[in-house]
Amino acid sequence: MVVFNFSKSVKKESCFIVIVQRGLLFLLIYGCLLFLSACGSGDSSSSALSSAQTVAGFIEDGPVAGAKVFLRSKISNQVVNFCGPRGTGRCETTSGAEGGFSFEVNSGASLENLVVASLGGKDTGTGVDLSGLEMRSPLALFAGLEQEVAVTPVTTLCAGEFAQYQNPEETLEQVRFWLGLDATTSLLSRPSQNQELLKRTLLLTKLAMEQRRLGQEAPYVGFADQVYQGRLLDESGSLDIGTLSGLGFAGQVRDSIAALQQILWQNGQEPLEERFKRAEVSEAIGGFLAQMFEGDEQFDPQNPGFLGNLSILVDQGLEAVGGSLPLGGLVPSRLARYVLHNYGPEPLDWAYLSTDPVTFAAALVHKESGLALVEDPYIDELIAIASPNVVALPLLQDELPGDDNQRRAEYYFNSDRSHLFLAESLIGSVFDDVVGD
Repeated sequence: MVVFNFSKSVKKESCFIVIVQRGLLFLLIYGCLLFLSACGSGDSSSSALSSAQTVAGFIEDGPVAGAKVFLRSKISNQVVNFCGPRGTGRCETTSGAEGGFSFEVNSGASLENLVVASLGGKDTGTGVDLSGLEMRSPLALFAGLEQEVAVTPVTTLCAGEFAQYQNPEETLEQVRFWLGLDATTSLLSRPSQNQELLKRTLLLTKLAMEQRRLGQEAPYVGFADQVYQGRLLDESGSLDIGTLSGLGFAGQVRDSIAALQQILWQNGQEPLEERFKRAEVSEAIGGFLAQMFEGDEQFDPQNPGFLGNLSILVDQGLEAVGGSLPLGGLVPSRLARYVLHNYGPEPLDWAYLSTDPVTFAAALVHKESGLALVEDPYIDELIAIASPNVVALPLLQDELPGDDNQRRAEYYFNSDRSHLFLAESLIGSVFDDVVGD
């Protein structure tokens, strides 16, 4: 009698079936991978760019790092989709530490109908925060030089509406006249490599900063609308007051622009970016002091002693931040508020501010720690705070909210103690890989 061991037979058969199934599954997956690989290879050879046009250059006022850079249609002003490995991706990148950028553009795209546009970033030479400020450069001006494109305040003037009705040579001549430049100066150069051009780009940036404070949108672009009307500067560099008025500048703002122009055009060895930086910091600190001593009949902003001591404040303030102070926002006046509250004699009065520079500098130490300004560990933290109001800094008399609940609420929500600001800071301090874990 033959007895079959069904359990062993079934187990062997089951194992055999499993092995076969797994083998077939492996072959199926392997075959699919080969098929997909072949499909991808064939698609890439047919769809990827067989050749591309490189558009590259620099974003400059001085060199602008961290700017968003786009290729826009000159006609629709929309960002085009001519970039990337297939030539169908959105043309967008970010400028590097020296302001450099590069695009690989579909070889079928007509470059003369495109404009390189930049938004935001920071001028690494002056510290100016260009948030919300757009600059442009029409590629039609760089025919044959598409890898040497400069995007500057000056090329932005060349992208104005008036340029649509002129050939490139006429546009360049019109802008050159408006800026008081002779025919030997190339408007398409990088300002960092041309001093006459750099004077004018820094002056245009000053105008843009002032218009931004007044709530104007796209000021660089708006200046281009004035190019066909009169001129901003003559050949000697003198400002046309009528043009400044046409741009909406008057009173103290106009005087401030004129003062900067004088500083930039002075003979001397100090780099233009440093002159610009010192002028802006001096104006911010001087403006805060004028606000602080408003109503004090003794206060005289032209007093020689005061001007000398203001220069000491500027020098020590810039040294304390390593020469890099964000300009164009609240940071310079915030630094002035902190220094004038925590340094020098108590009370801070006009006699101290107008004393001789040696006495002034000797007393300019922290009231509690005795540290010099350049040794203060809080400075770096102070200038990094993003909120408009810093609770640790005192308010002037006319800034106190008093019993006005709305002003109190506005101060709180715009301060570094606001729960919204603290939450934003906390989120910003968490790295993406930590969140992913």
